[in-house]
Amino acid sequence: MQSTKDFLAEQTAPIIDVRTPAEFEKGHIPGAKNLPLFTNEERHEVGLCYRHKGKDEAVKLGLSFIGPRLQQMVLDAEKISEDRNVRLYCWRGGMRSNSLSWLLKTAGFKTSVLEGGYKAWRKYGRDMFETPWQLLCMGGFTGCSKTTILMSLQDKGEQMIDLEGLANHKGSSFGYLGAQPSTEHFENLLAAAFIKLDPTKPIWIEDESKIIGSVSIPAVIKTAMNAAPFIFIQRSLDERIVELCSGYGDETILELKKAFERIQKRLGGQFTKDALQYLEEGNLPDACRIALHYYDKAYAHSLAKSGRKPDLDLDITNTSIDEVVEKLIEWKKQD
Repeated sequence: MQSTKDFLAEQTAPIIDVRTPAEFEKGHIPGAKNLPLFTNEERHEVGLCYRHKGKDEAVKLGLSFIGPRLQQMVLDAEKISEDRNVRLYCWRGGMRSNSLSWLLKTAGFKTSVLEGGYKAWRKYGRDMFETPWQLLCMGGFTGCSKTTILMSLQDKGEQMIDLEGLANHKGSSFGYLGAQPSTEHFENLLAAAFIKLDPTKPIWIEDESKIIGSVSIPAVIKTAMNAAPFIFIQRSLDERIVELCSGYGDETILELKKAFERIQKRLGGQFTKDALQYLEEGNLPDACRIALHYYDKAYAHSLAKSGRKPDLDLDITNTSIDEVVEKLIEWKKQD
């Protein structure tokens, strides 16, 4: 058995989650592979047997399920780790992970089991959020290239957290990038990202609402973001329209129409009608102009309500991303 810290430190050995596919889908240690001891249905049956007939009968039932699959589980584990060195966990670091550990050791594997299982990882991640991180929160109206700036800061060796990337969502009705993780797994991804960073050095992060698409930022992180030094990025409307058209240009007309329809009540009937007409005509810039009018008002209202004042107000109109990054790094040094 290994503590969560030691378990994570063995970075070369693949991590195997032996819980059911349903448990894995809800949330898992980032990077783990699912090699379930039981199917979703089998796990349910074993649980019922344990409650009604006791541990011994539940163990017998479990063995009847996995017995015929033992060889295949070893073969599947070999596909995950060619050098036969793996890390294992289940829900609490109990029977499931220890059972697979025994099987794989018998087959010549080197195994380590996470003490406390996934539950211990979740606590470790939540405790990680409590660290006094030195956040630098970057805000600004939609289309100010904040994500591009963050990526460029990272390329320059700066520490950065990409909340939208982890959430797989751009943070608006138009921000759908595909299936999002559950809020639980978003927290796992966020914890894994923080684990890689040095808490004694500043970390750039984009100002976001508490909700990004369908996932929620942990309250302690959102509170830290609100209290962090605030950099407000400004840019001309024309440049922001170009940026937005570039970002959403690959979206289908149907997807963009659905995005406008989702905010119809707040946008207003005439604005929505005009935006949909522009999309029909292939006039993406004017459709984006309507979207920006709405999101600018919403963000300005949110900013005014929060009472936050920028520690740095930076207009990046006619400025290259490299120049913006240089200015931000220089400001950080002086702050």
